[in-house]
Amino acid sequence: MTGTRSHPHAPTTLAIESMRARERRIGRIGEASVPERVRDMLARVKGRNGRIGASALAIAAVAWARDVDAICGRPIDVTAMPPTRGWLAPRNAHVRLGIHASWRTRPLCGPSAASCPEGTFDLVLRRAPAPAAVAEDPPPVPVAIREATFGGTATVVLVPNALLDARARYEVVHVDRSGRHPARIVASFATGDATDDKPPTWSGITQHRLESLDVKDARGRLVIPMECAVNGLFVRSTTPPTDEGTPPDLLRFAIWAGDDAKPIDYATAPIAYMKGDRWRSKSGAEEISFTLEMDRDGKLVLPNGKKSARFGVRAVDVAGNQSAPSEVSVKLPP
Repeated sequence: MTGTRSHPHAPTTLAIESMRARERRIGRIGEASVPERVRDMLARVKGRNGRIGASALAIAAVAWARDVDAICGRPIDVTAMPPTRGWLAPRNAHVRLGIHASWRTRPLCGPSAASCPEGTFDLVLRRAPAPAAVAEDPPPVPVAIREATFGGTATVVLVPNALLDARARYEVVHVDRSGRHPARIVASFATGDATDDKPPTWSGITQHRLESLDVKDARGRLVIPMECAVNGLFVRSTTPPTDEGTPPDLLRFAIWAGDDAKPIDYATAPIAYMKGDRWRSKSGAEEISFTLEMDRDGKLVLPNGKKSARFGVRAVDVAGNQSAPSEVSVKLPP
């Protein structure tokens, strides 16, 4: 099935810088620059097929871009609310950031490790200072920090201890307590007057499958996958989640994983959050899908390290309200 993906909202400044740097890096890449796990894949292809063409290196370069962006704490994808212009967050909003898993020690700087000494970092939520304020920074808002780390990326959720002020602007700052690096504002948003206590509406998973990069053709030759392919769990839903208080672009999927024979404990923290790609089918109906990457040394590996697992998925809005769960069981191919 094919379709046209919806146009995303304008990326943040960090995302724009990341994309430009990625383009420059891809333009300079060669076989020796590819990480070990990608070189291993290319070596296997070369051993089977006799040579590595330019197209194979190009595909490897694009696949490597995510790894390069992780160097020195560079965020793979800094997502923060609200990318939707004119939208006011509820006063009980949770601030959710997608950032590199080493954000507590690595600064948000360029790709050179030599220029990026480690520090001791915090993510601080605070009222944005007034334009005329030049004195002390506003005091931090007390929050609980929840973190889901999976595949080298952390989703950090800042949950305020009390309701945020109405009609106020807030910002999230990446602060180095060691003083080596200047503070960086990584997100800002404004609140409205209301709170949001209603969960999203979602009918659940329509289709799922495990996807593996270790694919061979009819003659037993290793096939290099397309750019977006990863080892992981593909999930598709013909009914994207909706929510009265949260724009579609800010809804996320929270994912839990456990043993296939046991019920999932949703009181525990999810292992990951996924945004999902919205697109339209040939019939014009909107659908949504995502792939949870599960890779260890180039192999498809389930989170529990076993041959089978159960996954639970819930739609989540910006206030942390969750839909009813939708669960699937998977088994690794023999």
